[in-house]
Amino acid sequence: MATGVFGVGISGLNAAQMGLITTGHNIANANTEGYHRQSLVQAASAPLLTGAGFLGQGVAVETVQRAYSSHLETQVSASDARAHFASAYASEISQIDNLLADPQSGLASAMQDFFSAVHDVAAHPSSIPSRQQMLATASSLEQRFHLIDSRLNEIRDGVNSQLTVLVQDVNFYASSIASLNNRIQATQGNPSQPPNDLMDQ
Repeated sequence: MATGVFGVGISGLNAAQMGLITTGHNIANANTEGYHRQSLVQAASAPLLTGAGFLGQGVAVETVQRAYSSHLETQVSASDARAHFASAYASEISQIDNLLADPQSGLASAMQDFFSAVHDVAAHPSSIPSRQQMLATASSLEQRFHLIDSRLNEIRDGVNSQLTVLVQDVNFYASSIASLNNRIQATQGNPSQPPNDLMDQ
C-alpha cells in the first residue's frame, strides 16, 4: 500500500512539474508574435482493481493543449486581409486622386479654361483673339493630358514593381509553410499530442 501512496504522490508531483514548465513556457513567450497560450490536460490515471474495489492511481497528463480556435483565427485573418487591402488601395488611389484633383496640375482647371475659351469663340465667332485663346487652351489641355498620362504610367509601373516583390514574398512564405507542414506531419505520430510550437509558427 505504501508503494501506491508514493506512486500517487509522484504522479501529482510530475503533473505539477509539467504544469510549472508549461507556465514558464507561456511566460517566456508572452511577447512572441503568433504564440498561443498552452495548458495541461490532466485526467485521473486508470484505477487499480483490488479486493476492496477500485483504487485511484493518481493523475496523468494527457496532452499539452493550445488555447486556439480555428474559427476565431480565420475571422482575424480575414479581417486583417481586408484591412491591408483597404490600406493598400487607399494608398494607391490617393495618388491618382491627388493628381487629378490638384488645382495646379489637375484636369479641372485646364478643362474649365478650355471650355470657357470655346464658349467665348461661340459667342464671338469672328474674334481672332478668342480663336487664338481657344487654341492656346486646347494646347495647354493636351499637354496636361500627356503629363497626367505619364504620371499614371509611373504609378502603374510602381504598382507592378510592388507586385513583383510581393509575389517573391508569397513564394518564400509558401515554401516556409510547406516545410513547417512537413515537420508537423513528421512529429505528429499521435494526433492527441500536437507539436504546439510548430503549429504556432
